[in-house]
Amino acid sequence: MKKISIFAFFLFVCCQSYQTFPNHCLKIEGVLGPEDFVFLENENLFLISSYNRRNSETLGEIYSYHLKTRELKIIDRINEPKDLAFYPHGIDFYQDQLFVILHGKELDTKWHAVAIYQWNGKDLIFKKIIQNHLFLSPNDIAVYSDSVFFITNDSKNRASFWEYFLTLVFDIKKGSIVVCEILQNQCKFVQDELGFPNGITIYKNQLFVSTTFENKIYAFTINKDYSLTNKKEIAKIQGGDNLTIYDQKLYVTSHPSLWKFQRHSKRAENRSPSIAYEIDLETFTIHPIFSDNGTRISASSVAIKLNNLLFLGQVFDPYLYQCLNP
Repeated sequence: MKKISIFAFFLFVCCQSYQTFPNHCLKIEGVLGPEDFVFLENENLFLISSYNRRNSETLGEIYSYHLKTRELKIIDRINEPKDLAFYPHGIDFYQDQLFVILHGKELDTKWHAVAIYQWNGKDLIFKKIIQNHLFLSPNDIAVYSDSVFFITNDSKNRASFWEYFLTLVFDIKKGSIVVCEILQNQCKFVQDELGFPNGITIYKNQLFVSTTFENKIYAFTINKDYSLTNKKEIAKIQGGDNLTIYDQKLYVTSHPSLWKFQRHSKRAENRSPSIAYEIDLETFTIHPIFSDNGTRISASSVAIKLNNLLFLGQVFDPYLYQCLNP
């Protein structure tokens, strides 16, 4: 294992400078902790996973944001089970269904699930909830078909400081990827020994995953039995978070200082820098499209570029961010 001096490490996490670009940006206020979103191109609409992660007494919501009308509103959820713990995390959309990762109330909860809703253009109609003993610490979800989805377990034990320490310091990796076949009512591990796998998405027959502690994005081939092979590193992205795809481009946000991210999680006044990248899915060329030291948006967790408009979500603060990015 490479040795890094304490002084050099301090300079890296505390004194690193960040460019600020682009300049023409605005806040879309009123949505707490918009950690993940999906864009419905046919409806010109975002569905947004929202939860106040600094106050677990408040349940989360799914918001919509319409690009043309600029209307931001809470989506009604219909026919949910009574007392459903709605603390949403990663989401994905397939055909007319929204898949939502849910957690229990406590940070170190052992209760995790995937809830499936039908979207009728106005409301979310609850269809079913899926739980499995392999949902250890689910972070994000990628839907492969109406009956198959993949999730990332960022760790073996959710919010385990000891496990995070072992991964960062000794490269002991406990993260995994799980595939679930809904009709067969079964899930199985398809990849393990990943360093905090976070964002996950699918393009054609390839699955992409960001590893926050490894600082890498991997691509896998999805086989007919849903196993993953041909693991390939396609990018080095420091502290990568959620992944989105639009127009044959892969978008990822970066937390370049995990130490500042952790401080920001405790207090909003402690700002955490953000960088966003665009990756061409044919050539894997990487292009930075956003950078900020935390002044404008802190701990950005998801990004997508729609023509010349860039949209970003974040883990904690109560707004989306929109920038003109020609």
